[in-house]
Amino acid sequence: MDMSKYKSLFMSDTTEHLDALEADLVQIERDPADKSRINEVFRHMHSIKGMAGSMGYDEMARLAHRLEDMMIPHRQHEKPLSGDEIDLLLRGLDEFRNQLDQVRDGKVPRPAHEDLLVAADKILRGAQLQAPPAGEPPGEPEGECRAVDGTMPVFKIELVISAQSGTPAVRAFLAYRRLSETGKVIEVVPGLAQLRSGHLEGRLVRFRLATDRGLAEIKRVFNTLVEVERFVVEPEDAPADREQTLFEKARSPLKTGRQKSDTVRVQTELLDFFVDSIGELITLRSHFEQLAERIEAPTLREGVRRLGKVVRRLHDRVMEIRMVPISLLTQRLPRVCRDIARSRGKQVQFEVEGENAELDRALVEALDTPILHLLRNAVDHGIETPDQRRRGGKSPLGKIKLAVKRSAERFEIVLSDDGGGIDAGLVLSRAAEMNIPMSENPSPSEALAMIFRPGFSTRTGATEISGRGVGLDAVKMEVERMGGRVSVRSEPGLGTSFVLDLPLTLAILQVLLVESGGVLLALPASRVLKVTAIDEGRKIASHGSDGSTIDPLIDLAELLGGVPAGQRQSEGEEALSESVVIEQDGQAALALAVQHVAGHVEVVLKGVGSLLARLGPFNGTTVLGDGRPVLLLDVDAVITRAHSAMREKPNGS
Repeated sequence: MDMSKYKSLFMSDTTEHLDALEADLVQIERDPADKSRINEVFRHMHSIKGMAGSMGYDEMARLAHRLEDMMIPHRQHEKPLSGDEIDLLLRGLDEFRNQLDQVRDGKVPRPAHEDLLVAADKILRGAQLQAPPAGEPPGEPEGECRAVDGTMPVFKIELVISAQSGTPAVRAFLAYRRLSETGKVIEVVPGLAQLRSGHLEGRLVRFRLATDRGLAEIKRVFNTLVEVERFVVEPEDAPADREQTLFEKARSPLKTGRQKSDTVRVQTELLDFFVDSIGELITLRSHFEQLAERIEAPTLREGVRRLGKVVRRLHDRVMEIRMVPISLLTQRLPRVCRDIARSRGKQVQFEVEGENAELDRALVEALDTPILHLLRNAVDHGIETPDQRRRGGKSPLGKIKLAVKRSAERFEIVLSDDGGGIDAGLVLSRAAEMNIPMSENPSPSEALAMIFRPGFSTRTGATEISGRGVGLDAVKMEVERMGGRVSVRSEPGLGTSFVLDLPLTLAILQVLLVESGGVLLALPASRVLKVTAIDEGRKIASHGSDGSTIDPLIDLAELLGGVPAGQRQSEGEEALSESVVIEQDGQAALALAVQHVAGHVEVVLKGVGSLLARLGPFNGTTVLGDGRPVLLLDVDAVITRAHSAMREKPNGS
């Protein structure tokens, strides 16, 4: 049977098992005697072994078999897992991921590192020496039904594959392989040859299984399978009127016909196509709206209005389909936190709140790097060592919490720790050493905001965890590229919280269109505080939220490399008439002089190429309804460029 066509299915299922394994092992480290999780670890290893063997990935199956054997003494004798064993199992997961990457690249998985296998064998030999004597009777398996004559009991199994499964034959074949590992499969209906051929008539499969593992073990086998609608298991010698053992909420009759399904699997590439198509529809809608404004035709305007409502509803439903739980991002964070804490000699408990909140898949993927860096920063810089915490009257166990809160249009992620906090005075003194511009008497919030400046660090030396490479400025830049903002709150001795405020989707962005130097540009509307008229004689007419004057007024076109405004006007260009005040860290930061504001529109944002990124402070592009391309300005890069220009020309002009 050619199993290559099932590679994507294998990779998806194996990834789910590895993610669940990682979470279970981190939790077992907190409670080494957690029997239910130990059983879950064994079940996941068993499933990976069966799937890898079915696909012909022998080295993956070999590694899974070795790690599965490690779990047997802990299941049979309820022996707690040691820290060394958990470390070894986590190393095994990393090896599985490497082998999975090789499968993804079309390669045959390489053997696991020999030192990993040797370490597993050493633990197994030690477990065998400590095992109970052979004469000691094992515990009676839960739910076991032994034959009267003492032979191995036989079970009848009926399995119905889900109607939404696109590969029912491979699902049935995987069920056969896993049942074979628990005992001897005496009979399969339809025949095994039909399952191997990849063709299955209907969705009902029957097995006869001889095993002494008992009903509980058979149940665990079926719980590892996906796309299974229901299954029935009963001892073959059960009386006719004996109630069936049905592992399902309802005992509805088994049907071989196609069942109604509420869900269907869709490839992410198809979802991306729909999102792009909706973006084109939104662009066309804007074009029709502009045409309707120019043409005095009430019928056309009404049609465009109705079209806009349909496009908006369609966009909202497509974006709902692209929503995924944020647990896809958070599920590996406990392992990351655990590994970093161990390397730093710290004790940290990591918690997640609101992990079932759903966000745009593109946002979840884009948040991976910023969240990982904030977590590393919290463990490395925030949480103190156990001795330091004891001296401060704290528990030696530090706590880090990631909380997700979603509103109608935005969501908030807060990563907080109960560590030593950030000393605002130390931040200010470090900023002075680095010659970072600041106000005369900065507030505590202004001082804390300086940690997001490029290259800033309160540490004079770097560690391998944080301080070297990407910094908090990169986190800020990435979050703002997504249309969000990041802030920090801290109390010395009590802890620190980083707050990320983001839109629910990356696909659509509200922008302010401005014309500068004869070129139409866009600014994220979320970063614009106000728009005001420029007084005659180029006097400052814009003010910050606290009433202070934003000085000086910067000519946007000149800042982007154009000639001075006076020279442009002498050549016939329209005079600068409006000032756009943009913010940074919640405060008015800069007033940009433009020819005029062209309006506030909703656009579909596309990435900017490497060439444009090098030419100027741009971080996105879009196309208006009339076909005109527009560049989206990177607000923070504009502010940085303006401050550099002001240092070169202190008096401004």
